Amino acid sequence: MKIYRSIVAFLLATSFSTCAMAANVIKIAITGPFSGGSAPMGVSMRDGAKLAFAQINQRGGVNVGGKMMKIEIIERDDEGKNDRGALVAQEISSMSDISAVIGTVNTGVALMGDKQ
Repeated sequence: MKIYRSIVAFLLATSFSTCAMAANVIKIAITGPFSGGSAPMGVSMRDGAKLAFAQINQRGGVNVGGKMMKIEIIERDDEGKNDRGALVAQEISSMSDISAVIGTVNTGVALMGDKQ
């Protein structure tokens, strides 16, 4: 569990926006193939992250500048498809209240998303 706290602490320290902090929650997007042929990889990645964040939230959240903040997950299914992954990346990059992104598990999808 300490590794998850370290990862979350790093993400929080390096990627907060004013909007995200104003809401008393930390929004983290999780992208991956939650349906389709690559779903077993994406679902296990998503479920592991959700379990870690649920445990963190159960303990009160993450201390950010003396303020406890809960983690909220925003999920997007890229279906393991390059074009869908690019659309998901574009959508998430337009969300001003997302503090961090976890995913994806397919190289082709990640490369397409990186072009956005």
